[in-house]
Amino acid sequence: AVKQANPDAVFILEHLGDYSEEKDLSEYGMLPWRNMNNNYSQAAMGYASSSNFVDSDGKGGMFADGWVGYAESHDEERNFSKVKDYGEGNLQEDEAARMARVPLVMAFAHLIPGPKMLWQFGEMGYDFSINYCQDGSISEDCRTYRKPVPWTMGWDEDPLRMQAYEGAADVIRLRTTYPEYFDAANVTVQNCATSVFRGDAPRQIRVSYTDEENPANSIEIIIVGNFSATSSINPTLSFPNTGTWYDYLTGDKFNIRRSQRAIPLASGEVKILTNRFLENPTPVEETEAGEETDVVVYPSPTENMVYVNTADEIYSISVFDMAGAMVADVENSDEISLAGLSQGNYIMNVETSAGSSVHKIIKK
Repeated sequence: AVKQANPDAVFILEHLGDYSEEKDLSEYGMLPWRNMNNNYSQAAMGYASSSNFVDSDGKGGMFADGWVGYAESHDEERNFSKVKDYGEGNLQEDEAARMARVPLVMAFAHLIPGPKMLWQFGEMGYDFSINYCQDGSISEDCRTYRKPVPWTMGWDEDPLRMQAYEGAADVIRLRTTYPEYFDAANVTVQNCATSVFRGDAPRQIRVSYTDEENPANSIEIIIVGNFSATSSINPTLSFPNTGTWYDYLTGDKFNIRRSQRAIPLASGEVKILTNRFLENPTPVEETEAGEETDVVVYPSPTENMVYVNTADEIYSISVFDMAGAMVADVENSDEISLAGLSQGNYIMNVETSAGSSVHKIIKK
């Protein structure tokens, strides 16, 4: 009935069954989930055992058009909770080292072809256990309890968390801006089927895209990462052409004079190298604390109504409690009622034609 109403409808199934059954569903056009949580948790922690992302033929695993692959979900332990508790080397005590691995894990989870799911706050290295209780203890009885959310903990002002977030955003932006590059026919993975981390043969995703109608849009991309948590590496990579290459994540450019060149990688580092410059714009400009903005929210404190003053078109206003739950929202309006809400502090998000802004408000 759904397909009759909308032939383009997509069915995504949280259906973790036998492969033969999933294959039948996939061939029928449905997209079963594919759980790769343990593999990516192992890699994130710096452990090579059981960390393969694909099967021995370079496909399967995370490389599958007919499944939705994921490193995290609502039912699985968070990757970076495991990194914090069990990580190799200095990962348990060094938050900077942990956060530096977020873009690495994101790149190898989301730049391998096939549909993907990103679970909430994975882009910031969310490290509260799925079994975290509100009193700070850990118990399976708390599995479905509310968990802390980033903006109540100041992560949006934490340089390490924001660096992880921005690196993750760069990865996702590459995939969504140039989806044609990441069709299965254009991508090969290297050393991702193994359960070892080799300094001379690191894990790679390679893209070779040819645009017959517009050759200037053709591109070669090398994604290379060092999953070791204890050592830097200096692997020699093969480049498909000489000339100018670019580091997508930093904007730096460098010259390749021979078909092979050593590329140093720190522990937990990922590089995305392209033979053509790709714009990597930040979609929303950051606003420094205390800086004047074009969105004014008033009054605060308030007993009921809150008003928004801006020259831009207002798309939506959303209000969240301090646990992160949305408690009120309205579209295409410059005011919102807080009637029925308890006294206390709230977070208001205003979406306009110029972007989004976040404001703290108090209900009297």
